[in-house]
Amino acid sequence: MNNKNTDDLINVNDFQSMELKISMLNTTSQTDVKDDTKKIELAKLDGSYTPSIKLVEFLDKGMQLEVPARACSKGHILLLNFKVLNSSKNIEFSASVRVLEIKPLINGNESIVVNLLKYDQTAWNNLQQLFNNRQEEINDFLKAVKGY
Repeated sequence: MNNKNTDDLINVNDFQSMELKISMLNTTSQTDVKDDTKKIELAKLDGSYTPSIKLVEFLDKGMQLEVPARACSKGHILLLNFKVLNSSKNIEFSASVRVLEIKPLINGNESIVVNLLKYDQTAWNNLQQLFNNRQEEINDFLKAVKGY
């Protein structure tokens, strides 16, 4: 077997995931949701770490998030802060958003759809592009493994 082809195909960086740290301040109720840094580090050691807030999907002028139950209500204004870790680009993004929709999830959390109100368009584009590029890298890797 030719090792050069294997080395070209398998790159350890292909398996390093991006970590997205999200914090949320509910400006309507003056409550916040953020992960405790010390608890995160301990949980990462035993593999039990799950972020409090998860980005589920980008939308045209907003996003879908998974958040703890009762963190917000429909119509509330939130301040979201995003920081991408383990990436070649250092991207931070902040936005003021309005909660449009809330649905309970089976795991006890809630799925929320938010609309962007006040944000930096360039930073928003950079955040979306970073995730789009990562998805393309994954697709290319899978095609290479399958051989087409």
